[in-house]
Amino acid sequence: MRCSARFGLYSTDIPRAVAFYRDAVGLPLLEEAEDAAHFDAGNIRLSIHPARRDGPQGGGAFYVFIVVDIDAAFGELSSRGVDFEGGVTDEPFVGRIAGFRDPDGHELFLWQMPREGEPELEHVRPHAAHYAKLREALSR
Repeated sequence: MRCSARFGLYSTDIPRAVAFYRDAVGLPLLEEAEDAAHFDAGNIRLSIHPARRDGPQGGGAFYVFIVVDIDAAFGELSSRGVDFEGGVTDEPFVGRIAGFRDPDGHELFLWQMPREGEPELEHVRPHAAHYAKLREALSR
């Protein structure tokens, strides 16, 4: 089965969320309507929908942007006004990460996986192989 993926987040203010993901994070806006917005986030469509009055706000999930050069991505997003919750950290068995939140409080992360030759790669090799296949498929 071939499929694509979509990830949805709820927002209390759609225009504010659009500005954040478009201008600060730098995702291409695919479509914007009064009740939703859709972004190209690589092999995933990120959709923003109005928050439900009785639904949870900004919790229960997190979104990870896998980057090749976390220092460059950190600098770029910081220059656009993204407020990171600390700097870039080296996490045992994972690689390098930097966390931030969107205006609705959703947890977001930049993640640079370990590279060939780094001992931490063995712990995330299945993920690395999976993402390498996705990059190859998307480049066709």
